[in-house]
Amino acid sequence: MSTLHRVITMEGVEEFTVEGNPESVDAVLMDVLASGRVNRVSLGAQSFNPTSLKVLERRHDQANVGRAVDLVRRYGIDNINLDLIFAIPGQSLAMLEADLDAALALEPEHLSCYHLTYEPETALTARLQRGLVQAVPDDLSQAMYECVMTRLDSAGYEHYEISNWARRDGASSPSLFRCQHNLAYWRNENWLGFGPSAASHVDGHRWKHPSNVTRYISEAPFPSCVDNECLPPDSRIGETLMLGLRLREGMELAWLDTHVPRDDARWQSIDELIAFGMLERRESRLRLTRRGLFVADSVIQKLL
Repeated sequence: MSTLHRVITMEGVEEFTVEGNPESVDAVLMDVLASGRVNRVSLGAQSFNPTSLKVLERRHDQANVGRAVDLVRRYGIDNINLDLIFAIPGQSLAMLEADLDAALALEPEHLSCYHLTYEPETALTARLQRGLVQAVPDDLSQAMYECVMTRLDSAGYEHYEISNWARRDGASSPSLFRCQHNLAYWRNENWLGFGPSAASHVDGHRWKHPSNVTRYISEAPFPSCVDNECLPPDSRIGETLMLGLRLREGMELAWLDTHVPRDDARWQSIDELIAFGMLERRESRLRLTRRGLFVADSVIQKLL
């Protein structure tokens, strides 16, 4: 933390987030974070149900989440995010509702609620392929997402991105608790990453630092870059649409008019998706409808 402050000025930094697991939060860690001027902590709660946590192979128990939240607040950090996962094998709608109740009881400023994704070459995906667990049916999965949206809206949270909610704070709109670094990703802005595996993006050029800590340290202060990629203009358009449409505010129509040629097939796809009720033009923006949120990946895929 002190090394970071030697190379980066913290003046004007609005948000400094550290992600962690509930079981790793202790006084030693919090001393470091607080002294380093961290002002936002994101905790991977995932679920408050022991059965669901076991399916996800998470080591903490539900009591650890409340303990971690309490400790973070005692160190003066008053912007906390909780990550939840839904559509876990064996999870019922009632179990999800209980998870939401438990999370809301901790009064987090932000909630990220992600539909479970079966990533390649993971233990859970291998168990799915062997028939040891069953994926949640599509109709239940949709009901769960509907439940999350309805419950968090009634609890006073702004749904500002497909999987993210920020607590409404009086007259301020948008919410002051929107995650600033994630907004930079969704708006396809530029950023620099520091540390092993850290990714950076500048004007369509992406790169990462090596993941091996020993190698990263040995190459300091100028570690090598891996996974260099420079997207061609058409791919940059598709990527910007993919990311921007995740936001509930959507994309500025002026950006589309400026960057998407009139003979681009995306315009026809946009018109068709509007006709099907998946996209809408609202004021000066193009965005997903509520109906479109349920099939967002398929909608966005047509615009890449």
